[in-house]
Amino acid sequence: GVKCLTYIGTEGSSLLTNKLITELATSRAVIVVERDKVAAIMVEASLSEAEMTDPKHAIQMGKLLGADYLIFGNINMLDPNVTYKNLPYNAGTQKIMSLVIGSSIRMIRTETGQIEAAADLQAEKKKIQNQTGPVAAGNNQRQINADVGKLLPQKFQDDVYSELAKKLASRIVNTLNPIKVANFSGDTVYLARGALSKGNTYEVVKLGDAIRDPDTNELLGQTEDRIAIIQVTAGLKSMSKAKVNEWIVEDKAIPKGSICRKVN
Repeated sequence: GVKCLTYIGTEGSSLLTNKLITELATSRAVIVVERDKVAAIMVEASLSEAEMTDPKHAIQMGKLLGADYLIFGNINMLDPNVTYKNLPYNAGTQKIMSLVIGSSIRMIRTETGQIEAAADLQAEKKKIQNQTGPVAAGNNQRQINADVGKLLPQKFQDDVYSELAKKLASRIVNTLNPIKVANFSGDTVYLARGALSKGNTYEVVKLGDAIRDPDTNELLGQTEDRIAIIQVTAGLKSMSKAKVNEWIVEDKAIPKGSICRKVN
């Protein structure tokens, strides 16, 4: 499997980092470098955390760690929100809780030191609780600004971090090891990935020419041609079958090697 190092470099982000590592390890699509080994290598190479996240040092870090990719990220949004509201007819109070967490990630190929992919993803959750007793008079609806995170139950916060970790892991795995079309015959699309969940929907995309920065020659991505929307009909042990729900192109054909991205 592909060996990678995952690092979320924002203060207080260890929870997200740990959850992301767990998701990646569970996927079995990548091998995550052990954190203790990373710390030892940083000392040996005299690299600070800031230097470690610099693409210039990616080739050196890759050789020392035996990693094919370095994955760096940070939490770029943390928006907790708690509002209390009186219900009519003295029916009590509503506690409205919401939390949005966003993270950006960069995937650097250690062989070249170039950024191969980047993404910004978010997870959010909202919950309404009915409580007894009114809000103080004159404050029928008020925003709680003082350390609002402590007013959100730990399980509530944990669920949002878990959802974001799953999204990040899915993006990483599908970038490093995307689901590909093995064959297309009649009305059936055969996918080179086993045990996909029946009913899951994917967008089929054909990748084209590489897109590079004209000044740095950094790989920014590839051109894409959207082909169809498909839905999994059976997840077998070594492959999965799907049907076409919608054609996006007039030429109703799906080339072998086209990649599939999950549609939420």
